[in-house]
Amino acid sequence: MLLPFAFGLSMFCSVKRKMLFFQPITICHFLVPWRPDGQKACSCYTFENGFTGRKNWQQAKDGCSFDNKHLLVIETLQEWEFINKSITEQKTFPYDEWHIGLFKNVTTGEWTWVNGKPLTLDKWWPQDPGKDDRYALMANEYPPGSYGLFGGINDNTYRGWICEEETGTS
Repeated sequence: MLLPFAFGLSMFCSVKRKMLFFQPITICHFLVPWRPDGQKACSCYTFENGFTGRKNWQQAKDGCSFDNKHLLVIETLQEWEFINKSITEQKTFPYDEWHIGLFKNVTTGEWTWVNGKPLTLDKWWPQDPGKDDRYALMANEYPPGSYGLFGGINDNTYRGWICEEETGTS
């Protein structure tokens, strides 16, 4: 099902939601000035809940790349709010967590997005990330009562993942 979804005066993106049982859900959204460079952009986010099998972070990153996408990069508070709202609508038992494109750069020790940009939002779980954590995921609700926080993980954590595809700018 394709629906027009307008968030600006002159730019439209279509919202495509795959809501069939055991299918990933894709949501396309017009990002008003969410991008730090001031350009308006349309991105599609695919929420893969692990219906085709859960993956570790590297496998999820490779899976997104195979589809000409990348793991989710969150560059602004508004984008985080949109993704957080979207994941609260997902039910993916037993885990309500998704791999995102955030990793610890082994050279600098800094947390970096897969597009090479530094982390600018502090949305970590309490006491995270740990010194041995290498990657991050985003949780629906963890700890209880907290939504959309990032958790540090190692490479042996198998969860769902969120791919992002920028589909255009204006």
